[in-house]
Amino acid sequence: MREQSFGDDERAVSEVISFVMVFGIIIGSVAVLSLVGFQLVEDYQENEQLQNAERGMTSLAANVDDVVRYDTIDERSSELALREGRVVTGDDGTRLNVTVGDEEVFNDTLGTFRYELDGRAIAYDGGGVFRAEESGNVSISQPPIRCDEDVAVVSLVVLEADDRTLQSDEVQEFTVRENETEVHRTLEDDVTVNVTVEDTAYETGWETVLGHENDDVGWEWDDDDTGSCDVDRATIRIVAAELEY
Repeated sequence: MREQSFGDDERAVSEVISFVMVFGIIIGSVAVLSLVGFQLVEDYQENEQLQNAERGMTSLAANVDDVVRYDTIDERSSELALREGRVVTGDDGTRLNVTVGDEEVFNDTLGTFRYELDGRAIAYDGGGVFRAEESGNVSISQPPIRCDEDVAVVSLVVLEADDRTLQSDEVQEFTVRENETEVHRTLEDDVTVNVTVEDTAYETGWETVLGHENDDVGWEWDDDDTGSCDVDRATIRIVAAELEY
């Protein structure tokens, strides 16, 4: 009978240790990949849902614009898939001050209607759609505001909504119904229209709407958060609309 040497025992122990180490590396790698994979899937789903919310809000903005533009349309409805996000509504939100020459024609809040998910938000604000997150905010769909060489048009939608928070996994329908419209017109020569953003969570986005960053709009943005437009004619349209859901 052959006797087992000490060297044979040492090789056997080394093989066991090597096997355990390799097995541990494999299990650890699988665990890490699983965690990373789950996080990537979760991030993808959240980004996809925010994009869906953007499309839903943009569609709603287009529908409400029909209410603003056409006298024969006084309400529009849109759907938004919440998918664990939440909708916040209220009568506060961005505050704008609009003057034509020396006359103040509007100074009030625009109402709150935003979708929130994981610290990020998609908001309908005054007729436009804005996206906000920790890194900043941008304008996705601009309000119907323009400044040409001869005429300025400022159309704002003021939402009237209860202070509510709705969280759900379902698809929710939202209806915007026109309550009242005020129109201010001037035909004065060389009049200045000022739109001042007094308080907002979307300052960068509004600066894009009323500032130099948008070459299609002739507004000039200053350090007082004011967009100015020098024209011969101006039309300011304020639409008060009720938000129901």
